[in-house]
Amino acid sequence: MTASSVVGTRPPLLPPGEYVAVLKGWDTSNSGADRRKLRLRLEVEVDAWARAELSRHYNVAEVVGRPGEGGSFRISAFGDAYRELFVSLGDAFAASNIDLRSLLHQSLLVEVASVTRDSKRQPVPAGLQYSKVARLIGRVVAPPPQLEKEAKHYL
Repeated sequence: MTASSVVGTRPPLLPPGEYVAVLKGWDTSNSGADRRKLRLRLEVEVDAWARAELSRHYNVAEVVGRPGEGGSFRISAFGDAYRELFVSLGDAFAASNIDLRSLLHQSLLVEVASVTRDSKRQPVPAGLQYSKVARLIGRVVAPPPQLEKEAKHYL
């Protein structure tokens, strides 16, 4: 008899709240007519020394071409992806050509939430709960160099 094992790692459990994160990449999947997905992979800054890899998942209207890493997609003009990418991309947002490459390695403000119920709304045991990115709030804008210099003066 062979032994069975668990594959992969579970996402970490962070305190819910707002965090700064960096977009590391995205992928698309297409597992049926109602299962078209876009997943953003984000590295969340937990503190000055720690980072955690979390994801933000969206339903998309269509996966264009071959699904996978860096895949193309079409989104609904009324969905979460449209609203969140519009705010995050700012002036670079163009409904006819959403280019996530301009967000790669950019600092984003995200809302992190704990997953406490499964897809069937059943409670997840405390030891199996994990965190997810619940929402992209927007791009983090660095302070002008002069303000940054003045702030360091008072530290």
